[in-house]
Parts: sequence; structure tokens; C-alpha cells
Amino acid sequence: MSLILKRKNNIKNKKIPNSIKDHISNAYYYLTGADMISETTHQGIRIFLLLTAWENIQLAEEELDTWAQKTRPTKELYKSHSYKLRKVREFNSIDRIILGPPGTPAQTIKYVTPHQLEQLLQICRYGFKTGTKELSSIFSKGWEVRDFQSSLLTKIIWEETMIKIYEDYFNSQEQSLLAVKLT
Repeated sequence: MSLILKRKNNIKNKKIPNSIKDHISNAYYYLTGADMISETTHQGIRIFLLLTAWENIQLAEEELDTWAQKTRPTKELYKSHSYKLRKVREFNSIDRIILGPPGTPAQTIKYVTPHQLEQLLQICRYGFKTGTKELSSIFSKGWEVRDFQSSLLTKIIWEETMIKIYEDYFNSQEQSLLAVKLT
């Protein structure tokens, strides 16, 4: 009987930390906020919200992984923007399209690496280090974020699914132990 109770207590300790659910909720909150912002007038704010949402969902993913493996998250996770902005794929980048004079091809700048995305986050906050710091002129036109936004939504849904799987698994184990105890 004591073995059954001991195993039941171990399963109860498997409850997913609230901070993971909070990070997912925050990511969804920022993504929803980004959807409400006009693409034509406030693209800098929209990109800032999307990058912040990505950081939150990355925090949730890392914390869930370390919780499941019973390890500690790396300190870099909480200190480094570029660490949180990794795992962005090339086809999910944030792109800036710069049109040149007529007859010249447009130039596309892809923000895809953690360092580039961290720089973009800083540009959203403070403007360029050299040149203009006026955000309305930096983000006035030529930014493409749909692929990034779509991959972010997919990532949020995936993390919510993983939490549901863990919770269902642990709840079913707890119920089966209770059934054994009753017999």
C-alpha cells in the first residue's frame, strides 16, 4: 500500500510548472497583439511584438524540455536575446525588401540568424545605430513577416499540444494507480 502511495506522490510532482503555461499564454498574447496592428503604419511595433512572442515560446519550449528531462535550463536562456531567437528557419525569416532606382533589382535583407534577429529587435526599440533613428521611416514599407508569423503560430500550437500530451499521460497514470489502490 505504501508503494502505491509513494508512486502516486511522484506522479503528482510531475505537474507541469505554471511558468511554462504562462510563457505560452504570453506568446499568444503578443501574437494576437501583432495581428491587431496595421501592416502599413506600425510595422516596427508589429515586428517587435512578433519577436517578443518568439522569445516567450522559446522560453516555454526550453523550460518544458528541461522539466521533462529533469535538468536545469541554461542560464543563457534568461540572459541572451539571441539564444531565445534561435531556431528560426530561413524560410521563416523576417524580410526587408529595398527598392532601388528603376531598372535595378530589389535588394532583400533576410533576418534569420539569432544575431540578425537580435539586431532587428534593437532596431525596433531604438532605430539604427548609424543613420536615422526615426522608426516610422525605418519601418514605413518593404517588410515581410507573414512566414515568420505563421511559423510562430505553429510553434505555439505545438507547445500547447505537448503540454496537453504530458498532462493526459500523467493524469491517466494517476487514475490507473488510484484504481489499483481501490482494488
